[in-house]
Amino acid sequence: MVVQHQEQWTLKRLAISTGLILAILVAIVVAAPRPASAANFTTHITLTDSTGAGIESARVLYWISGGWSTLGYTDTSGILATPVANQTYRIVIQYNKGAVDTGTPVDVTNYSFKTVSVKVLNTGQLAYQGWYMGYGDPAWVNSMELLPYAYSIWNNSSYPTSNKFNLVVGDQNLVAVNVRLLDSNGNGLAGGTVDYYLNGWQSAPGTTDAGGNLVVQLSADSPYLSMAMLYNGTRQQMNRTELDASNFTFRTAAVHVKLINADGSPLDTGSAAYYATMWRALGNTSAGVIDVQMLPGSYSFAMTYNGSREQKDSVAIGLPSTDVVFQTGRLSFYYSGPISWYYTAWLSFTKPTMEYLPGLTTFYFGPTPNCNLGIQINAGDHLAKSVVVAKLTNSSGNPLAGGEASAYVGSWRTVGTTNAQGLTCAAFDGKLGNTAVAMVYNGSRQQVSQSQPTNSIYTFSTSNVTVELRDSNNTLIDTGSASYYAGSWRAIGDTSGGKAAVQMLPGNYSFAMVYNGTREQKNAIAVGPGATTVTFATAPVTVRLVDSHASALDIGSASYYAGSWRAIGDTSGGETAVQMLSGNYSFAMVYNGTREQKNAVAVGPGATTVTFATVNVTVHLIDSDSNALDTGSASYYAGSWRAIGDTSGGETAVQMLSGNYSFAMSYLGGRSQQNGIAINGGSSDVTFQTGKVISDSSSATNYYASGWKPFTQGMQLLGANYTFAFNDATPNAQVTIVGGQVNHIH
Repeated sequence: MVVQHQEQWTLKRLAISTGLILAILVAIVVAAPRPASAANFTTHITLTDSTGAGIESARVLYWISGGWSTLGYTDTSGILATPVANQTYRIVIQYNKGAVDTGTPVDVTNYSFKTVSVKVLNTGQLAYQGWYMGYGDPAWVNSMELLPYAYSIWNNSSYPTSNKFNLVVGDQNLVAVNVRLLDSNGNGLAGGTVDYYLNGWQSAPGTTDAGGNLVVQLSADSPYLSMAMLYNGTRQQMNRTELDASNFTFRTAAVHVKLINADGSPLDTGSAAYYATMWRALGNTSAGVIDVQMLPGSYSFAMTYNGSREQKDSVAIGLPSTDVVFQTGRLSFYYSGPISWYYTAWLSFTKPTMEYLPGLTTFYFGPTPNCNLGIQINAGDHLAKSVVVAKLTNSSGNPLAGGEASAYVGSWRTVGTTNAQGLTCAAFDGKLGNTAVAMVYNGSRQQVSQSQPTNSIYTFSTSNVTVELRDSNNTLIDTGSASYYAGSWRAIGDTSGGKAAVQMLPGNYSFAMVYNGTREQKNAIAVGPGATTVTFATAPVTVRLVDSHASALDIGSASYYAGSWRAIGDTSGGETAVQMLSGNYSFAMVYNGTREQKNAVAVGPGATTVTFATVNVTVHLIDSDSNALDTGSASYYAGSWRAIGDTSGGETAVQMLSGNYSFAMSYLGGRSQQNGIAINGGSSDVTFQTGKVISDSSSATNYYASGWKPFTQGMQLLGANYTFAFNDATPNAQVTIVGGQVNHIH
């Protein structure tokens, strides 16, 4: 209960320097009845401070006759002793603007009041009110003693512009401080909370009021005291020095979160947020800005606009104000189909131009299935992009992966490789006009030109190309190996059931077939747009062997050259046959070791016959007088020495294929050889002639020719080297015998 004093107190300001302590006294009432005389009572009312010392000049009032009257004042010992009619009264004690009312009658002959000491840590000018609504007048000292009461304190200013806060004093010694939160304009902010550090972090109860005040009661004072203010998730911390310097006042900064377009003009409907322990929404921009009060510190900010988002981290917020500016980039697309992108949901691009916050945005170019491109957008950009989509399907309309697309934009530039959906796309700077796009698949290539802005999707479709291999009877045969030329020769594969197939883009190409080593090539074959069949047919090739009389001859072994020599087979009835692709080839025939080769023989397209004819070769043996000699043994060399036979009537014969050969004749142990004999035409003759040998001394007895043989005077020997033996003590002599003449020896 506030007791109205009838005396007028003078209003004064109490100035205190930094660190001044406002002591607020809490009264502790102790009631203990004391004996009284039957006729008269003397009061014994005491007021002591927190140390037990008496307090002088405290005023005591008592309730009598329906009103309050002054009973008296405590003396230097803190005691009021005065006679009263009754032992019990309801009393009030007043001291330092505080007042304590007993509320009910108490024994005034023995009643005590007590104060406690409270420090107020605020460092500004302080004045206070208690039961009397004026400024405090007593001199301020450390640990001022006050009665339990609710006091109003003006902090750091003079009445009536000062900041007022309430301090409730209880019955315990108290250290208190008024922590204040002000906005960027100096106005109090409600809703701030305070944490403080005294041997550990603690949270002060309550929040700042409408004036920005929160009185924090502390267990003690400390030079190491730290405090932190929390407001809307933002936080600022001060040490004791900073707290004293600021008079325990925290101030927020005015933060202006702005959104401007690529030209720097304000943009509305941008949604802003900041991160302070969690993401906190600020709302949407209006006239391009959102204002918020934040405690100084470092924070992350995010802006969302048009399905794009930009985040700025470690933004320093300082006093008195900070601008956080987000700027979009402008993007124009030139594309004939729908464009979309995903940001929490699928969004449609409004052609031709939209604004986006900086970052990499993936756009999808329809219709589905979509081709997508990531576009990097920077603040202030003015981007114009022309999008080319290349689509590749096979002859059945199914998508084909692996196609390489390019577009001619000043030069040939890569679009990309088609994916599993048969799509690839690229964005080129600026607005294109009529633009050529080329597709390469398996080396085959097709080029399409059209207006990119109005027809941005370039469609390519391969044709099914079947390559057939048939024999001369038009029957499909295996196994041929097919290929085509597109930049290089590319394998199609081996025939199966006489066919091999490949998907190719329309155009003109060369095709080749290899069969049994033979190869045929067809050039400038038009492929597509529909199915295309390329047919290769073999020609029947008959290789014949006849003798010099044109009669069929067995057994000759035929072959042809196609990359390597390949066997056709042995003649039967003078013939052997093979199926070959049209072209020019070399053929060879081997007969009795002799070999003839015919080059650049044209095969096909119809039946082809290659004939080899042997030459009748007659080997003659004659004496020095040109008379026929028998029993000479003839042979020729064809890979090895091969016997022709013994002469009869001075000759022996053999059928041989044209060529150059070596021939040999053996007679009476002697042997003569002729090399490089050309065999051709219908017939050929090879003649060996002996020479006559005369021993002028008639002493020759033997000669050596593969062994010692008896010598006969005037005998015929083939031209060769011989060793002769004599019976007249003449040493053996080596003599070269020359055919066709008389040879004299010792």
